[in-house]
Amino acid sequence: LVGNAVETLPGTFRLTANSPSQIGAVWMDELVAVDASWEMRAEVNLGGSNGGADGMVFVLRNASSDDLGGNGANMGYGGIDESVGVELDTYYGAGYPSTGDANSDHIGIQKNGSVSHIGANAIAGPIAAIAGWNNNIENNAYHDLRVTYNAGTNQMVVHFNCVQRLVGTVDLEDVL
Repeated sequence: LVGNAVETLPGTFRLTANSPSQIGAVWMDELVAVDASWEMRAEVNLGGSNGGADGMVFVLRNASSDDLGGNGANMGYGGIDESVGVELDTYYGAGYPSTGDANSDHIGIQKNGSVSHIGANAIAGPIAAIAGWNNNIENNAYHDLRVTYNAGTNQMVVHFNCVQRLVGTVDLEDVL
């Protein structure tokens, strides 16, 4: 547990409280083999305030990289070098047009601690987390997040609520 993260029940974690300037992370103790295929599954709850911010990121990082990135629009990920992040962004960064932020709750894959969807560190996305007109994921509900990685093809696939939403190609061994 890092920053404001706490374990609320065995195996259940709250990354941040509903307060300004919060930042938190939960890291797995075991190393992940970057030359092997894997799957990660989690149930995520992004709160119930559509006016809240900013989201969360599933992160793979080099063991020597920082434990925590910046808060706010960085979602605890921005600034973590040698990393790949699958972001669940719940806040439209209208003040940051240079990031290519989508005007919806969205998913993206970036690398090297970048939260921008534009440039060399953008891998895939952004795409609405849920297709359709009401794609608000800050609805006090648990959502299934599944990320898979195929080491043979370097494909990372993101499923949200059991629907494939995003596919990106990233050589984890090269990045991490």
